[in-house]
Amino acid sequence: MVTTITILLVVMYLLICLLIGFISFRRKSEDSFLIADRKVKVLPLVATLCAGFIGGGELVTFVALAFEYGISSIWMFVGASIGLLVFPFLIGRKLKPLADEKEFHTLSDYFYHKFGKRSGLMSAIIVFIMFIALLLVQFIAGGKILSAISGWSYVYSVLIMGTIILLYLMLGGFSSVVKTDVFQFFVMITLAFVLIFSFTKPISITIEQFNLFSVGIGQIVGFTLIGLFILLVSADVWQRAYASASKRTFKTGFYLAGFVLLIMGLAISIIGMVAKNNFPTIESSEALYYGFTHLLPTGLLAFALIFIFASIMSSADTFAFVTSMNISKDFLSYRKKITKEKLVKLTRISIFALIIFSIIVAIFVQNIIDIVFSVVAIGLALSPALVGSFIWNLKEKAVFYSILLGFLSAIILVIVGYITPETSVVTLPVSLIVLIFGQIFFNKSAPVIQ
Repeated sequence: MVTTITILLVVMYLLICLLIGFISFRRKSEDSFLIADRKVKVLPLVATLCAGFIGGGELVTFVALAFEYGISSIWMFVGASIGLLVFPFLIGRKLKPLADEKEFHTLSDYFYHKFGKRSGLMSAIIVFIMFIALLLVQFIAGGKILSAISGWSYVYSVLIMGTIILLYLMLGGFSSVVKTDVFQFFVMITLAFVLIFSFTKPISITIEQFNLFSVGIGQIVGFTLIGLFILLVSADVWQRAYASASKRTFKTGFYLAGFVLLIMGLAISIIGMVAKNNFPTIESSEALYYGFTHLLPTGLLAFALIFIFASIMSSADTFAFVTSMNISKDFLSYRKKITKEKLVKLTRISIFALIIFSIIVAIFVQNIIDIVFSVVAIGLALSPALVGSFIWNLKEKAVFYSILLGFLSAIILVIVGYITPETSVVTLPVSLIVLIFGQIFFNKSAPVIQ
């Protein structure tokens, strides 16, 4: 039952998010709205990377995986942490100076610059599909969890989240995303451990659940590859790399985020494992709900709600802003250069339209785990070309067909309904094989990417 104190604490939390948006708006710089003036320091960088990785849909999915597989589900976090360590070494050394020089704002800016309009537009389409799906996941998962725990209606829960995110994004743009992520990150990591150590029943975890290798080599490789490559191709991660204050800040922030992400993964895994031992007959997708509603004292309900709000909103605002920039820059203005003032205006319009659209769709569509792994499959189509471009000179046609056929293989998986953690990585070898053969067989006169 939701008490008056619970409502007041949640309202206070939401008002702080709005206040942060208003403070960001007062700066009124176009670069502040678009990319936080490219001055994000180490601590905000760590916070926004970690907060953006764990949203409502991801929280439900990760807890469900821990419920099913125990601690071995943490391999997905291991993969993401490896990605955060590899990114500065493999990609960042060349990317950060190039992004500053060319004023990149989106992942597809890199593709347009490096591979031309055809591959750039193809990457923009993939980013759009990925991130609008991820945004819908946040609203759907968030609405379900908040409704179940608070007793509010699903529609009301979705409307609250959507309205608050819409307001502070319209005010401060990417600066609001970073600043609210810092606040929400500390809320998340603090409350995660407060809630775990407040369970009314002992945190009893079996030896079998603590076996890192219990899922077998196939799923270990699958989980690790998903975490690694999805992080490497995530448009929000690239945006944060662009926004970092310097190459040194970029490296330090990514390395620290890799370490912190593992800690957060451990906390989330504990929730799933404890739920498994206390409620072994429930569906894995209900593990988060049961863990909070049946194992916490009534007085901590407000903190559980705020933890969930922070998880959802810290990712939803990221996905909404990435998708809005994708629309305003990668689609509406990719043919000609426009002023930053006009780009800000187009992005604000995109934010408004996108969030209203997402709220409406989320009210009618409520399946999330299949969406998460569909996004994984689609995103991995970019990986070989993206990573390979920092190692070899790639031919434009090879890049284009690698992305296209990888994307089509993901669509086929979705259509036939065969999306699982194992099959979602199929697009990776498809794209890689096409890229290799394209490098070999396309005629020598084909343009080579320098």
